Amino acid sequence: MKDSYSRLLNRIYIITISFYLLTILLPNPNWFHNVISILTILCLLVSIPVASMLVKWISILFLLGGSILVFSHGGSFSSMYLLFGKMLDLLTLFTLIPCMAIPIQIGNYSPSILQLISRYSGDEQKFYHAITLIGYALASIMNLAALPMTYYSIQPALKKFYIQNEDRFLSTSITRGFAMPLVWSPVAAIVGAVVQITHAGWFWILPFSLLLSAIGIALGLLFSPRKSNSSLEASAASTSHAVETVKADPIAEAAANPVLKLGQMGLGILLFAILMTGLQQMESLSIVSAVSILALPFSFVWAVFLRKQKQFIQSGKKQLSQLANMQDQFAVFLCAGFFVDALQMSGVAPSIDQFLVHVSHRIGTAWFLMLIPLIPVFLSLVGMHPLVSIALLGESLDPRMIGIRPEWVAVAFLGGGVTTFLLSPFNATLTIMSGIMKRSPFELAKWNLPFCALYLVTVILLVSFLNLFWPHG
Repeated sequence: MKDSYSRLLNRIYIITISFYLLTILLPNPNWFHNVISILTILCLLVSIPVASMLVKWISILFLLGGSILVFSHGGSFSSMYLLFGKMLDLLTLFTLIPCMAIPIQIGNYSPSILQLISRYSGDEQKFYHAITLIGYALASIMNLAALPMTYYSIQPALKKFYIQNEDRFLSTSITRGFAMPLVWSPVAAIVGAVVQITHAGWFWILPFSLLLSAIGIALGLLFSPRKSNSSLEASAASTSHAVETVKADPIAEAAANPVLKLGQMGLGILLFAILMTGLQQMESLSIVSAVSILALPFSFVWAVFLRKQKQFIQSGKKQLSQLANMQDQFAVFLCAGFFVDALQMSGVAPSIDQFLVHVSHRIGTAWFLMLIPLIPVFLSLVGMHPLVSIALLGESLDPRMIGIRPEWVAVAFLGGGVTTFLLSPFNATLTIMSGIMKRSPFELAKWNLPFCALYLVTVILLVSFLNLFWPHG
């Protein structure tokens, strides 16, 4: 993509996201909706031409399907343009959440991670567990930025450590640790989207989300490699080398206690969750809006606490300059949002809801609930982002009409959605890891297949158990 066009995309995206934030923070006059619709259409006009071929086709299908629904039910061009703008909340979240990674990057947490991991470099199984848990901790705050940071943080320890099938070892340990906090973390876009779509309270489903997360980690550790005698040969040398590397580095020496440093990150998660919940309650905001509003100022205050506000500003500018790489997300999400609103306007959504009610009655509520986690997984395998498939299904699925608690539907969506991050070769998780490791995303997905199959079974059993003992009241 040429530099001039990239700058154009950046400016349009920044203006659109900034104006959307104003609609959240300020009283909404009627003309705000018109401006949002115009900016959304402008984003689509500049995004679709440079999107990937798969995204182009999906976006065009959404636009055609939505247009047919509007015109077949008496709509007009003047009314149709007002349907553009849905899912800007999720795109705003995608845009601002990476700011949460900046304090982690400039706070020199990497040496602490290396020092902690080096303690387990003599045991392949414990080494795998440590990488998984570090990836889990980083993903709780940093989301996608946790993938490269975890990978490059452990490289110094890995070079002195013999592991059979090193790429599989790294890919599975990092991605499984990365995916599991996304089922509960307030900075995870899928959590915000599912809570918003199902109208389930985040705190209400948090215990069950944490349980799913813990089960996923336990399964990940169960799939970890067994102890290898060949790895033990390098134990003393690798451990002493890693510790000497840390001590030789003044930045690493300042982080002499890795547990304290990681505890600082955990405190950051807790404070953010408290502030997010408070803002939701005071301003009656959705979790997506609350996280979007807090992400930038919270990250900046964290940087001030670290006395690195200048580095934060520099990193923030660099982050904004990379918004042009989000053309695929802007294209498919905004087109899907248009299609969802067209469904509502045309009056087709209630018919779909009635059809789903009929299906649930025919096969039984319990069996229908078991299918819900599988839907985003199957659709992700043909290139549809889980948030898009969940939004489409969620808009036409009323859990109470079917006889299921919205909370159990939310847990089912979260379990299925998180599975797609490990299984779909079209998802950002495996795409990023394949770029780092120079391996095919299909190969990385194949390595995760046994784990994902068992995890999906666990999700289905959990939501079935919850529905059986605590059905819709």
